[in-house]
Order: sequence, then C-alpha cells, then structure tokens
Amino acid sequence: TWFTDPVLSLKNGRIRGEVVTVKGTDRRVKQYLGIPFAQPPVGPLRLAAPQEAQPWDGERDCTTQPPMCIQDPQIVVNVSKTMSMHFDTPDISEDCLYLNVYTPEGAAQEDRLPVLFWIHGGGLTVGAGSQYDGSSLAAYENMVIILQLFVTIAGESAGGISASILTLSPLAKGLFQKAIFQSGVATLGKQLVPHYDTCVQIQIYLGAVVDGVFLTDSAEELLKKKEVMKIPVILGITNHEFGWILPQVTHASSANSLIANEYLRDAQSPEDVRDRFTEVIGDLLMTVPVVGVAGYLSDAAVPVYLYEFAYRAELFKDTRPSFVKADHADDVGFVFGACFWNGNIKVIEEETLCRNMMSYWANFARTGSPNGPGLLSWPQFDRQQQAYMELDLTQTVKHKLRSHRVHLITTTLPQKLQELAAAGKKATD
Repeated sequence: TWFTDPVLSLKNGRIRGEVVTVKGTDRRVKQYLGIPFAQPPVGPLRLAAPQEAQPWDGERDCTTQPPMCIQDPQIVVNVSKTMSMHFDTPDISEDCLYLNVYTPEGAAQEDRLPVLFWIHGGGLTVGAGSQYDGSSLAAYENMVIILQLFVTIAGESAGGISASILTLSPLAKGLFQKAIFQSGVATLGKQLVPHYDTCVQIQIYLGAVVDGVFLTDSAEELLKKKEVMKIPVILGITNHEFGWILPQVTHASSANSLIANEYLRDAQSPEDVRDRFTEVIGDLLMTVPVVGVAGYLSDAAVPVYLYEFAYRAELFKDTRPSFVKADHADDVGFVFGACFWNGNIKVIEEETLCRNMMSYWANFARTGSPNGPGLLSWPQFDRQQQAYMELDLTQTVKHKLRSHRVHLITTTLPQKLQELAAAGKKATD
C-alpha cells in the first residue's frame, strides 16, 4: 500500500526512497533524497531560468544525497565542524536542482498533512539541503518536510532571506500559505546598484534582482507599500548572531565614532570591547532588519510572531569560547529535532526546549498560529506592544526587542549623519 511502500509514482516518473527510524520513537519516516524539481542547469540552460523537470523511464533511486551546487566544499565542512554537526559532504555539480522529502510512514494518501518547505542557509553562495535531516520533525510532529494543500515556506540565514523575498514576489502568490524567516529577511544586507559591473567592482554578494517580473521594486519599498502576501509569519533572531561565525563587514567611517560612543562607552576591558563589537554587528546586520520587517508586516495586517532564541547549547561547551551565547543558526537544530540525534543533547532541559520549539513550528505550519496545548501562549507582534517570545530553557514573553539599539540605528544615527553632512557642506560653502 501507499503508506508502507517507499515507491511512489510522480508526474514525471516513479521514485524509490527508504524507510528510516527515529531515535526515541517507534514511528518511522519515509525519505526521498534527490528528487529533481527542474532540468539540470547545464549547457544551453546554464545561468538561465529553471525549466520544468523532464519525465524519466523506470524507477529512480532516491536513497542517496544529491550533489551540492558549485561551491568550495571545504567552507561547508568548516562551518559544520564549528557548529558541531556531523555532515558527509556530497559531490559538487552544476546538476544540483533537487529536493529531499521526509514524510511520516503511516500517512494515508488522502491525509492533508502540513508541509514545511525548508530553504537552506549559506550566504546565497554555499550550503545544501543535505545538511538538514527532516526525519525527527516528520516523525514527532506528523509533518511532511521538503528540503529544497498546507505549505509553509521556511529558511534560516540566506534561506530566511529567500523565503522573505518570495513573499514579495507576484510570481509566488498562492504557492504557500505561511512563512518562517529565521535570522534572515528580505531587507538584510541590502545594496542596490543599477548595473552588474558595479556589483563586481565593489564585490558584494549577488542576491535578488529587481527585474520587474520576479521583483517589481526593492524589498524595502514593497514592504512600505504593503505589497506583501497577507499570510502568517514567524521571524526572529538568536541573541548573539555574530558571536562566533563572524562576517567581514565595513561601515561608513563617519558612522564609526557614533556607533562606538553608544556601544563602547561602558567598556572597561578588552573583553568588554570584544563583546560590544559582536553586539553591534548583530544589531546592525540582523536585529534592525528583522524587527523592521516585523513592523512592516504588522502594518500590512499580517499576523506576525517574533522571537529571540537565547539558549547556548551544552554541545558547544568545549568547542566555542565561553563568551559566545546563542550564535547564528543555533536555533535550527532545536527546530529540526536535535534532541533525537545521537550525542546532540546533553541535559534533559534541552530536550524539553527542543520538543517545545518543534511543537511551536509544527502548530504554526498546521494552523497559522504557533500556540497549542502545553505551550506558553505566544502573542502576535504589533507596533504598540512589540511582543516577542524569548526561547530559552524557560520560555518568556517580552516586549520591545532591543528597542534602544534599534532606535539608535534607525533614527538617531541617520539624524546625526545628516547633521554631520550638513555641517561639512556649510564649512565648504
């Protein structure tokens, strides 16, 4: 029967997956690895828009991980080690347009299970869906996990940026009904330049292009005009976004002293300076864009749930300096069920946090609200109260996430820079 046989008939042909077990439960999961969602982007299709996958003959083996897109695989290995992840690196290839699917074995064909479509992170330049195992979430929360009806699009870092951008595209309307942005939104790290040559000269990461088709305007302008899908959204950050995996960033020299005065004025030691430096990077590049998008979505009457992940896992006790708190991407393992991966959970309280986060995310995928039995009620975000959920061993509802810092960066700093520019112009007149 359909729910026990790992062979499926799809529109383009038959695929064979495999049944896997999940630690701590007798539930089993069917996984299908490497299902093509488009034609290989090679030859005349290189750098072209993806074309619909072509049918195949016979039964396609979907029991091994597909190749990663062209990248430096050592970067993925290094990041995985930093995050204490055990990850077998697949081959790299231009032929990489595949997705992985995890589904509960006992599901009947007519069941309407919620679907979580996950987009991996990696700065839009590295990473792969094979870095994530969706079997625990599928088994414990009775969901279908598609790593890139009731479809929730979700992602972390570059995956969060991608998911956020899709909610602004007219081409994506109707494809999903909910969205989750973890440590990444459409306005993050925006640099608008009119020509490709300029991108090369200033060496910025290539992101979404305002082409008049996929995106009709910049993300900021679309959000201001409320031209965004009116679907429920969860979005949030960790409390030490750049504590350990630090990006290389530059800031306008005239802003440096203003930022330093705010963040470093109470620093008493080199350690204080280090801690303040990681705070300013996290606030500039992550907190402000995420809180800003939450505000825009609330203005557009979108149900918004904001969070800050604040727990440093015991797993990292011996692999990271003690000053690092909840770093970039530390929340992902708790969402995907790291409590059921051998060796990833060190204390029983972490398992409770993991189960609660899985439940919040799964409830949201089912109903559009993260709330459910046995969970602390998570209020919606609005401009007035600015409520958010602090996700720690004990969950807590708080308000106005780093509001003083957000006001400094979004209001005080631009005003002072304008004053400096005006004073400089006056001096040269």
